[in-house]
Amino acid sequence: MNLDWREVVTEWLKTLDPNRADKPLYVLDSAEVADVVDLNGCYGVTGLSLCATCRPTLERLGLWRGYSQFIMILDVPRTAPESLLSFAAHEYVHCCQHAELVTRFNNLMGETTVAATLNQPYEHLIVNWERPRPWHDHGPDFGRLAIHLYHRARRLDLWVSLHDAWATNLYGLPDAKTFADALGDEPARLLYLPMVEVSQTPWPPEYKQFSESALREAEETFQHERNLVR
Repeated sequence: MNLDWREVVTEWLKTLDPNRADKPLYVLDSAEVADVVDLNGCYGVTGLSLCATCRPTLERLGLWRGYSQFIMILDVPRTAPESLLSFAAHEYVHCCQHAELVTRFNNLMGETTVAATLNQPYEHLIVNWERPRPWHDHGPDFGRLAIHLYHRARRLDLWVSLHDAWATNLYGLPDAKTFADALGDEPARLLYLPMVEVSQTPWPPEYKQFSESALREAEETFQHERNLVR
């Protein structure tokens, strides 16, 4: 396989988050791990134990440089070239959230205990589309980071579609552009802050207010539609 796509995506993400903690960043094609990961129609995936699951593949490809939460699998053949970076941005947001979550777990339970859990590979990972709510894992906290990556990419004239990076229509939420408007100038102000640290900063009041209102409306719609099918 021509690995130019991997180099492009990896270097692009490093450019957008240059001050990220020095953790390896792994990007794999779904075909390279088809024996252990089934994307089930998704364009990409990441996961807390994905690094342990994919370690044999990473070693075989000569890519292994140690454990990291910054790992993603992309369905490269099925993805249009102009969308690949947008989907990579989507998975990178999840990676940042996982890294922040692991930091909190380490503080609560200790690094040794957490590492022992995360180093247990999935026997066979099948991506599950089912969620308690459509916006679960893709709510305003996720979207805030996606907007930051979008802003950084556009500043460097790199093509990223905010809609592809955060397809709010799939999650029962208003258009991502309305969230970006509510976020205001925060992406510019925090331009050089590592993305994981961005996730740890308080939401701007306007963004918090808009997000809470959007989630209330999404919940009302969800309950109404659920009652219709009963």
